[in-house]
Amino acid sequence: MNSKETFLQTRQSTDRAQTENRQSTDRAKTEHRQSTDREQTEHRQSTDRAQTEQQSFCSICCCKNKGLNTFHRTLLDQLVSSANT
Repeated sequence: MNSKETFLQTRQSTDRAQTENRQSTDRAKTEHRQSTDREQTEHRQSTDRAQTEQQSFCSICCCKNKGLNTFHRTLLDQLVSSANT
């Protein structure tokens, strides 16, 4: 084998290794990005659910523009009095 063939084989081997390395890095970045996206989506959905539940509770308990309704006021009074004892 002459030096030109050796050079070409070395070059091809190096190119292959670089390509495999680049593909591996790209896969790792993609997997990380997908994992981060999933975590952010789950967090956002959890936060949205909590806000919806709170809004539902508040719409049941509170009269809009009138403050606390009787049920809510009684409940609050009971909590305050039990905390004071």
